[in-house]
Amino acid sequence: MLFSECFKITQIPDDKWFDPVLSIDTPLFLDPFLIYAKEEGNFLGSHKEIIAFFNTIFKIIAQARGNVKTTYRI
Repeated sequence: MLFSECFKITQIPDDKWFDPVLSIDTPLFLDPFLIYAKEEGNFLGSHKEIIAFFNTIFKIIAQARGNVKTTYRI
């Protein structure tokens, strides 16, 4: 089952997010702790970016107050 199916999210063509299969692990996920250990090249500044992303998501979840039909565009 896809994330979008599970949470009844309809993607629009402009959406730019990954819709993972929830029933299996995917090799596309990166361990963020490994990224923090060696921030260089393409991963320079990645720790700050990952923390900012999760802070934004936590705020959106808090604002939804349990309403699964709330829609937000980042």
